[in-house]
Amino acid sequence: MSLSMIASRDVTGADHRAIPATGTSQDDVEDFVIQLLDGLSPDCLTKAFSLELPAFHHPASTEVLTMRLRRFESFLHELLTKEAAPAVQSVRTFSEAGYRKRPAGIVLGFTNGGEVYLQVVRTSPSDGSDQREEEPIVTGEPPAAVPPVELSAAGAVRTADIERWLVSVLANSGHNELARVNGYSATKDLGDGQQPYGVRVSCHSEAAIYLLFLHTLRSGQSASGNDFQVLEAV
Repeated sequence: MSLSMIASRDVTGADHRAIPATGTSQDDVEDFVIQLLDGLSPDCLTKAFSLELPAFHHPASTEVLTMRLRRFESFLHELLTKEAAPAVQSVRTFSEAGYRKRPAGIVLGFTNGGEVYLQVVRTSPSDGSDQREEEPIVTGEPPAAVPPVELSAAGAVRTADIERWLVSVLANSGHNELARVNGYSATKDLGDGQQPYGVRVSCHSEAAIYLLFLHTLRSGQSASGNDFQVLEAV
């Protein structure tokens, strides 16, 4: 589907800035796609992820939705760096890794040379608060603590164990903006054949944040042409 066709459709029920069929700048494309992804319902997410974005630099932005997604990305980067398991050698944002195909996410590098690219996407609260310039911070009881998960540095790392580790780190973070953390493989009605693994973070604001296994790579493999082709281990 072309950008001009997408621009003519209101898939979320919100007012998104239209993209002209001609004369579109890279900033126009980025702003539109980030707003679109931030407003999509869960049922629309898989289709949205098939959008191919041109490779360009993501500049600092004053867009409200961009900053909210970036705030979670920054929190996740800091949390995973702090709580890194023995098998995790590096934690980088997509920007730090030079990955421009998707707006936001985290690259986990493992001691065996494998990598996992986690795309971060977000759905908006139903109260329209995302249209406010200042982000309302809604807090409550943090998620219930769960047993910690260790990722051994010996041998291959199972994707199911990476999902469980992410759930445990987020649930045990004690962050009072988070309400629940669920893994796709352990939760009915989450995930499917194309995306058997992933994490949903439900916020007290009623926003939902999804961590999607965009690339699962063994040592020596590149993140090219294998979107959502999830390996059982890296």
